[in-house]
Amino acid sequence: MQEHVNQRTLQAKRTKKKIFNTSVALINERGFDHVTVDDICKECGVSKGAFYHHFNSKLDIISQIETMLNSSLTVAINECDDVNIKTQILVFVNSLLSVVDKTGLEFTRQRTKYVVGGEYARETGADTFSVFSRAKLREVLQSAVDRGEMIKATPVDMLTEVIMTLLSGMIADWCIFDGTYSLTEKGWKLTNFTISNMVDSYCNK
Repeated sequence: MQEHVNQRTLQAKRTKKKIFNTSVALINERGFDHVTVDDICKECGVSKGAFYHHFNSKLDIISQIETMLNSSLTVAINECDDVNIKTQILVFVNSLLSVVDKTGLEFTRQRTKYVVGGEYARETGADTFSVFSRAKLREVLQSAVDRGEMIKATPVDMLTEVIMTLLSGMIADWCIFDGTYSLTEKGWKLTNFTISNMVDSYCNK
């Protein structure tokens, strides 16, 4: 019985991932407004019942990126907890930009509309990326202060907001310029320059 349950759970995860990946591909190819749930189901080879078992709506596909961004961020932080603070922040920022880059321009544009809309703003749960990422970044910076890598007078809250605003700005700029450059590559260059100058001034020599 347990083996049957595990197989069923695994199959459900595969189906959800397939629906999500197919939706991303179709949205990037045709645009959000030109993709229907029927289109997604037909491309995936699943029923509408299966779609609505995993997602409440087409818009719910967009919000799924929140989970991906949070997961990417958690992995990045866990994998670089033994390096210096500057490297930690660079990995933090660029792991997220990499996820955005891979999901594609049109999908990112639609997510941006979702994020700046009132519906997203009313979501106060800690699992939304805007809340989750700020909390994680602040933890990373505060840990650097606590272990003496950064001076006690480091404005942790201000640095957190500056870095998060930089991140949001880079994603918006990428959309404005129609994805004509690699967000990951440009992000690495810009954050390396900005964070190096910003963080170094608060590090204990």
